[in-house]
Amino acid sequence: MSQPASRAWRWVGNLAPFVAIILCALFAPAFARYGIEGGWAASTARVAEFARTGSWQAASRAEAMAAARVRMPEVAAFLAQDHHLELPAPRADIAHFAWKDNRPQIVRIKGKDFRDPARDVLEISCTAPVDRDAIAAVEAHFGWPSKMPTRSYFIGDAAEPAMEQAYRDSLAAHGCCMALDPRAADGRSMVVSPDYAWLVSVSRPLLASVAAKVVSVFPAYESRHSQRRTVDALTSFVQRAVPYVIIPAAPDGKERAGLRTPGATLLAGGDCDSKCVLLATLIRSIDPALPVAVVNFRRGGPGEQGHSMLFVGVDPAADDVTMELGGRRMVAVETTDGWDIGRVPQDFDPASMQMFVMIP
Repeated sequence: MSQPASRAWRWVGNLAPFVAIILCALFAPAFARYGIEGGWAASTARVAEFARTGSWQAASRAEAMAAARVRMPEVAAFLAQDHHLELPAPRADIAHFAWKDNRPQIVRIKGKDFRDPARDVLEISCTAPVDRDAIAAVEAHFGWPSKMPTRSYFIGDAAEPAMEQAYRDSLAAHGCCMALDPRAADGRSMVVSPDYAWLVSVSRPLLASVAAKVVSVFPAYESRHSQRRTVDALTSFVQRAVPYVIIPAAPDGKERAGLRTPGATLLAGGDCDSKCVLLATLIRSIDPALPVAVVNFRRGGPGEQGHSMLFVGVDPAADDVTMELGGRRMVAVETTDGWDIGRVPQDFDPASMQMFVMIP
């Protein structure tokens, strides 16, 4: 072997340990974290993305996505979607609403409510433009794939910050978020939950005309422009014009935690939390600054469904049921039956509150 060739091989021999160290630094952590198949995919994706962009942040995200395609294909497929909500061209239909309000029959004697059938029931009706196509688009966009893991056994791992951030960003684009699981005993477990603020924000422009019409036709028990009268009118509408229904499993393969979007609830009915979010949306379309909070309560023994109520930051009357939420005294509003503002079912127990969500 010639002297130059021998010198070259000595250089190769000297560099080999350094190359091995570099390769171990690049590939070994990924192999340990994701296994052989996932580690190879993650490492090669990270190196390739860094060579292309020169950004360690982009390289980390590429690594997480590549590993997800091997380890969590449902999550990877969700992350790869186009998450933009695109509403169709506006096309409003005229919707007809009618309801009966029996509160004029209620007489309060010594702190108890009695019904006087000799008094007339209010019969109210109105029409308002409703964009059914836009409402359907929001409903289709909301939620996450039902086959996708929803609990946090892969969320919060410090080794995968890029994956966690990509997952949270994708959920947020579909009206979902990671929230503390109120059923978990450890007080730290997270679960995918609906984002009430997103639902209200996206739906408010679609339902503003309905809210304005309801308030305009509702009889004026008080000042026509008071906050309490606005909440009263919209509560009467949601309680009586929007039917209470148990929401079936979605036929589109999405999970929505038993919740409908406000527009879908308006058109097809909903259960307690769906009607709470609908009422919050209608209130906010009239009074954007009025504080509202969705409060979830336990009800009954293990396995029984809980209950949701809306609390609103109007000035409380002397005998209203209220709770201190977010540093403010707020008034209870029941959405599933014909209770007046500040009145609640007899089995209501503030101590059974699991969580509350202030809608900013």
